[in-house]
This record gives sequence, structure tokens and C-alpha cells, in this order.
Amino acid sequence: GDYSFCLERDGTVWVYKKIKIVIGLSAPESGPYVYGKVSCDGEGVAGVVVSDGFACAVTDKKGLFTIESPYPERASFAFASTPTGYEPLLVNGLPVFFVKLPAYVKDVPREAIIELKKAERSQDSHKMLITADLQIRPYASKWAEQIAFRSYDTAGDCFREIRDIAEASSCPCYAVCLGDLVFNTPESFVKYNEWGKGIGFPFYAVIGNHDHVPSGNHDDDGAAKKYEKVFGPRNYSVNIGGVHYVSVDNVLFEETGGKMDYSSGMEDAFVEWLTQDMSYVDKTTPVFIFSHIPFAAMAAVANVRNNTRMLSLLSSYKEVYLWAGHVHENRFSVNKSSVMTIDSHALVRTGGFQPPNEYLSPDGVTRGFAEVSVDNGKVTWQYVPITYETGKS
Repeated sequence: GDYSFCLERDGTVWVYKKIKIVIGLSAPESGPYVYGKVSCDGEGVAGVVVSDGFACAVTDKKGLFTIESPYPERASFAFASTPTGYEPLLVNGLPVFFVKLPAYVKDVPREAIIELKKAERSQDSHKMLITADLQIRPYASKWAEQIAFRSYDTAGDCFREIRDIAEASSCPCYAVCLGDLVFNTPESFVKYNEWGKGIGFPFYAVIGNHDHVPSGNHDDDGAAKKYEKVFGPRNYSVNIGGVHYVSVDNVLFEETGGKMDYSSGMEDAFVEWLTQDMSYVDKTTPVFIFSHIPFAAMAAVANVRNNTRMLSLLSSYKEVYLWAGHVHENRFSVNKSSVMTIDSHALVRTGGFQPPNEYLSPDGVTRGFAEVSVDNGKVTWQYVPITYETGKS
């Protein structure tokens, strides 16, 4: 529990500190370990899959876990694959299913205490509202923000529409943005969070190419630091109403010829993590994979790193839905056999036609997002046009 310690002398408090003490938690003596507990209302939660982003483990009957990190220098978070019946805590409007780990010191184990809460309503029926490519940037930005609709306003309209759907819904709602939350303006993450506070339910995020900020580290991890500081891990999973939702980073930033540029696909270490994560999922469970760049439903899938390996992994599951953004158009394809179905969706830019954020996209689709409904395992979806239209300059 939480304990407060203070030193008082002659009526003056000289030292005050609040700390969390977890009874029964013991650290490994040494090694590249992440250890800790998943709890809810002070009680350990058993059978929860936890990860450092590269390896997975399962909590015991007391909610305790130990992960042996294959890449301890890169592991920045510990997180829970939130089980059905539970939800992450909301902090400043963001779902917090993770804890930030201290910097790795060789052979020094790191502690992680993850708090969840019970879902207030049954999740057997629920909605997942899927947006993509909001690409917000300040009013002062050049070109697009000076021509037609401003991205801050079109994104605000989107959040209003989502809130309306949730308020009218008889079942719990969740949401996700499939990357490019901002347009090369990480300072706009703060504005994005302001809208999230008004939603009142978990609104998850996927990292896109415009959410990366090339850094002096000249690598993908460095380019993702500002995103991670706000939204947490880039690869994670949650379970809602018997559906397994996975968010993956498939934007690869690398230095080429002295310049930082990106390609599409998942690095080997992330595919290894996904393989472990999926090993805990029953083959008949509906699976959603959220990414920024499509793994399928577009012509260039052969150029997506580890695309074949990824689709081979998913082909052993009966019902898989791939959702992505990036291409700014609605695209759809189905790969079906007698034992499995993979539905591939590429979603139109929620903010409208780029660059002026106009109401119609190049394929004639209005600004909008997908509304996925799950009813006791049965999945349906529809496209929702955004009816609000404010902020024309």
C-alpha cells in the first residue's frame, strides 16, 4: 500500500515522503530482470500477461511476475496485457497500463508495480472506434493551416463525434488512433491529450512516421522517445470482451546517407515479442492488429519488412483483422480459407484531404472513422462520417 513518512521536530515537518510498499515482493539477486506485481484494489491479479516490450511472462496467483529481458538496455517500460474484465487507469485522459522503468544498470533488476481497475460494465458487447492520421499541428504552421480547415479544429470535431457515440451507446466504448497523431510537431501531443481528457474512456495510440522525431541517436528508438514519453510503449496488447487487440510499431527510422528516413515493417525483436504475446491467445479468439502502415491491402506489401513472417504467424488464428492508416484512403481486402480469415483495412485520413484538411478525401470519402461493434465475439463495423465542421480559416 501507500505509506507516508515524515520527520517532525518542534512542530516543523522536515522530511515528507510518500512511497509504495508491496508485501511479498522479492527481487532477483542479480541479472537483466524486470520483476513486480499486477494488482487491482490492493489485490494481486493472477494470469495476466506482462512484458518489457521484448519478452513476456504471466503473473502467478499473487499477481507477481519476473521477466528476463533479452534487450535490457532497450526495455523502457513494463506493461500488462490488460485482461478482459479489467481496464487501465486513466491519467490525464490517457490509458496507463504500463510503468516507466529506471535506466538499466548492468545486472541490477528493476521493479514494476502495475495497477489496473475493474471494468464498470460487461465488455462482452463493446465498441472500438478507430481513427487514423489526425496529423495535428499548430495554427501557426505554414501552408495547410492557412488554406482551408485547421487540423486542430478537424481533430476536435472528431473527438466530439466520438464522445457523442459513446454517450449514446448502451455498451462500453474504446478508441484508437492508427498513427500520425501529429504532423512532425511533438509539442502538439499536449493538445491531443487535452481532447483525450474529455472522452472519459481509454483512447489508445499507435505510433506513425510523423510521430517520430529524428534525434542525435540516429536510430528508431531515439526517434520514438518523445512519443514514448507521452504515450508509453510502442508495442502492446489489451484484451476486451474476449477480443485480443494489439498495437505495433511498423515504422522503421534509420539513417541513410547522413539523413534520417523511414521504411515500413517490424524489426525482428518486435516480431519475436508479438510471437510470444500471441502464444497466450487461443486460436479461436478474434485478433485485431493495429499498425500505422498496412501489412496488406496495398500493392507494396512485399516491401514491408517481416511482412511474410507476420502474416504466417497470424494465419494460425481463425479470425484476424488488420487495421492501418498511412495511405489516406479506404482500402479493404480479404484472405480467406477453410480455417481462417484475415480482413485487411486501410482507413482514410480522419482529418480529411491533405493538405488543406478538406471534407472529402481523394477517393470521395468524407472525414470520419470506423466504428467496430463486438457482440459476444461477433464482429461488425461501419464507417462514421464526422458531422461537425468547424474552424474554417
